[in-house]
Amino acid sequence: MAEVERHPELALDVCDEALALLKHRSGSATLRKKFRRVRVEALIQQRKRPRR
Repeated sequence: MAEVERHPELALDVCDEALALLKHRSGSATLRKKFRRVRVEALIQQRKRPRR
């Protein structure tokens, strides 16, 4: 999760794209769940960062 802490915006973009691609795929529930967890962590990290 170190990359998520350093680059939360990038992590959000990657997770959103991956989730969109996996949306209607059968057998990908576990992978979608993991991407959602990383996405939530990225949102938390993004809110912790000071605004520029």
